[in-house]
Parts: sequence; structure tokens; C-alpha cells
Amino acid sequence: MSESPSVNGQSWIRLHRELLKNYVFQNEKLWKVFTWCLLKATWKPHELMVGRQKVKLEPGQFVFGRHAAARELNMKPSTVWSYIKLLELDRIIDIKPNNKFSLITVANWELWQSDNKHPDNKLDNKRTTDGQQMDTNKKGKEGKERKEVYTPEFETWYSSWPRKQGKSDSAKNFAKRVQEHGLSFVLQCSKNYLDYYEHLSPGEQEFAYSSNNFFGQKAYFLDFTEPKKPPSSKRKASGPPM
Repeated sequence: MSESPSVNGQSWIRLHRELLKNYVFQNEKLWKVFTWCLLKATWKPHELMVGRQKVKLEPGQFVFGRHAAARELNMKPSTVWSYIKLLELDRIIDIKPNNKFSLITVANWELWQSDNKHPDNKLDNKRTTDGQQMDTNKKGKEGKERKEVYTPEFETWYSSWPRKQGKSDSAKNFAKRVQEHGLSFVLQCSKNYLDYYEHLSPGEQEFAYSSNNFFGQKAYFLDFTEPKKPPSSKRKASGPPM
């Protein structure tokens, strides 16, 4: 990793104060992994040797291995990977794996680390729509507002979903599948489906699985345990169940 910009020989990165309001800050492990990614990323083009392979890094990139990361973060490798996948799912980072390591790119790195006082950061542009706050207001039986608290893991997943419906039911189904299969598996199935979805035509995307049925009783997520190519022919008018 190359050195970051420095003052008096001390390297540094920029952190915007708006992060205090962000869901990433609310989860100490997710925040730790996110800031670790910022600290690991190179700030200028750089080449390094990984084994016998020369790797060229651009600003905002670094080489990732879950076991080395686990030692640096003092976490289990599976825990590190789960939070890395959360950041990828919300497109805060991009991961390009090979059979030896992964190349991680921090999205909008130049904006985060520039002198721009109002960075168009990737972390906040999804928090202002669809009522995606950490607390969702609901009406109780007596007409009083009560707060339903959702986990940061669910909020990240829900914010990425193209067809949001029934947030409370979506959260229950998500939690059930995480308990059954583990967070990494749930996130990988979601990532496979979203990759599949992005290659569909606008007409085909109208039949997207809603957030409350992807992990629902019919377990559509099990069709995406592996990456899946989009159909070559047009989807039938009935499409998947809504």
C-alpha cells in the first residue's frame, strides 16, 4: 500500500462529519470495517507484488484477504467477510475476486478524499428516500406513534432492493433467513439476484421480486445461491409471483 497524503510526515485520510448521521456509524463493527477500508486504500497509482503477481492499484483500491483482514481487525474471518459484503451490497465498495485475493475499490474515493466541502457521497444518497431511517414510525392501536427499530444489516439490504414492499414483513423474513443460513449466505443470494436483475430489460424488471417475498415462504432466494445469467428470451407476462 502506498503512503497517504501527509502533514509533517503523518499520513491521514478525510472523514466527513455527515457520517455521524449515517447508518454505518450506528454499528460499531460495520464502522470499524468501513474506516479500515478507507485506511487501507491507496491514494495514488501504485504497484505491488502479491506472491508472484504484480498488481496495479488506482486511488481508492487495496488488496484484500479475509484472513489477513481478520488479524488486523481482531475479528473472525467470517465476521469481516459479512461486513465487507454489506458494504458491497450497498455499493459503498466494489469487490473483484480471483483465486488468491480480492481487489477492493472504495466507491467515490476521489470525492471523499478531495477538498470538496460537499461530497456527493455514496453512503447518504439512499438514506433520504423510501423512509429508510434507522427507526420507522408506525401507528399503534391507540393512534400513538411507536418506533420499530431495524438492524443496520437489514437497513443496508433493504436500501439496495429495487422493489420495496412491506418493510416490517421484509425485516422478519430477512431475520429468519439469516438465522437459518447465516448473513453471508443471505447477502450472497441477494447480490446474485441484484446482478441478475440489472441485466434485465425495463419490461422484465417490472416483475422484480418484492422485498417481502424474496426471503418469504416460497424462498425465491434459493434460486440465486449461485450467479445466474438473465434469460435470453423475453420473460413471460406472468413473471415471478409478486
